[in-house]
Parts: sequence; C-alpha cells; structure tokens
Amino acid sequence: MAAPVTHIVLTEKIFNKYFKNKNKKDFFVGTSFPDVRYLRVIEREKTHFLNIKINELINQDSFTAGLKFHSLIDEICVKLMESEEIYSLCPGSKYPSHFFIYLLMDELLYDKINRWDNFIDFFNKVVSGEKSFGISIEIIERWHRILQNYFSQKPNDNSREKLITSIDFSEDDANNINNLISEIKSNRKINNVVKKLYLNFDSFI
Repeated sequence: MAAPVTHIVLTEKIFNKYFKNKNKKDFFVGTSFPDVRYLRVIEREKTHFLNIKINELINQDSFTAGLKFHSLIDEICVKLMESEEIYSLCPGSKYPSHFFIYLLMDELLYDKINRWDNFIDFFNKVVSGEKSFGISIEIIERWHRILQNYFSQKPNDNSREKLITSIDFSEDDANNINNLISEIKSNRKINNVVKKLYLNFDSFI
C-alpha cells in the first residue's frame, strides 16, 4: 500500500488539524511502524486494521493513533487508485502494480516536506509502543535505519535500490522495479492523481 515517504507526507499535512494534542514523534514513529512487516518479522494482520475512522483515534495514545492512521492512509490510497483505474496504466510484470506505483508516489511527494531532518531524528530511538509487538529491539532499530536512509534524500533509482534490497529483494528485482517506475513516471494521469491525493487528502479522511 502507501510507501514510507507518502505516509509521512500525508500525515504531516493533516497532523495539526486532527492530532495536535499528540506527541508528534510517537505518532510519526507509530504511523511508520506497521511496514516493519516487510522484514518478515510479524504478520500484516497484527499491524494493519480495517475500517479505521479518524474519530476513533482522537482519544488513543500517540503511538497507537499513529499506528492505526497508517491503515487509514493505505485504505484511502487503494480506493483512489482503484477508482481512477491507475493500476491498469502499469506495464505487465511479475511485481504487483501497487508496489511500483506507490514507490513512484514517494518520489512525487517527497518535496512537499522541506525539513526531512526533523522526521529522520524521530527514528533515533525506539519508542515504547514499538516494544509491545514481540519484535527484537535490534530488528526495530534496523527498520529505523532503513527509514532514515530512505528519508535522507529524494527517492531515486539508487535510494530505491537500497530500500528494496533491504527488505530482502534482489538487486535484479530493484533494477526491474526501477525500470518499471521509469516507464510510468511521466504518465500525466498518474501524476495528476497523486496531486489530487495530496491536495484533497482532507476530504478523503
């Protein structure tokens, strides 16, 4: 579903409107935590939830609210991509269309945030909420480092390769996925739908 940069960008866009009473660090770490599953250390069902409503998150602790907001972003992105028939614009491959569509979205949305160093600093330490899932501290720290490295520059072929190979895909997979992204990067409809997602995100919540 949505990739790491997109989660940060969309959350930052609405954070002060809905969650200004939350601890920002814990919330953003929470909303980035669910995809630790890509390290094959936890089942998706334990970190992702169905039918999340934003009003349900207001009274939850900062980490848990962020954790569940992740699922709401995923749901919004999937519904929009399906309604706009974006997956049909992707070239055929052995990889799911959503995988490279969402990595492209990261590149298109990265510049919506000016100070990525602030968010990178959020991942310097493991927060308490992350410790309740039975995953070792070493693995969580590894996930934090992956995110920090990925957030440190606008996504490009090299940074995507590092991300993709860090979650146990091969270099060939990374090259193939980068080539697929290159094929769709200039597609006007895809670019317009990503702009629509960002500009109208409030209305999708």
